[in-house]
Amino acid sequence: MNKRFAMLSGLLALLFIPSGRVAAQSDKAVREVLRQMIDADLKDDATELDRTLSEDYVIIRDNGVVRSRAETLEGIKNGSTKFEAFDVSDLQVRVYGDTAVVTFHENIKGSRVGKDMSGQFREVRVFVNRAGTWRAVVAQRTRISGS
Repeated sequence: MNKRFAMLSGLLALLFIPSGRVAAQSDKAVREVLRQMIDADLKDDATELDRTLSEDYVIIRDNGVVRSRAETLEGIKNGSTKFEAFDVSDLQVRVYGDTAVVTFHENIKGSRVGKDMSGQFREVRVFVNRAGTWRAVVAQRTRISGS
């Protein structure tokens, strides 16, 4: 009985180790894509930002406006959206197969169409893995009251 239990335990461990390793690799990959997105925003690099977004990407901004991928990229290209600082904390990544949900706190300094949009926010971004590449599909940013 003890030998069977030990053998069964060993087999179960083998089954779960690879999935844990894959989840850890996915977590790391998603964090890297998020870092690339933030770096691209800070550098006004629409080309790099484009590499991180799915074709159907949308963001729901803190003012309730929904912006498409094309509109988001155009705002970076023409300078109407400008980030000076983008500090992230309380970052959580949850991977569900080919989908990852990322939540975080952010402190942003920047402007939108020449108006200050700085403040503290909570954000959720959803990423999907298509053909081995993680891309953002949706983002929702909510301003923290009083910031």
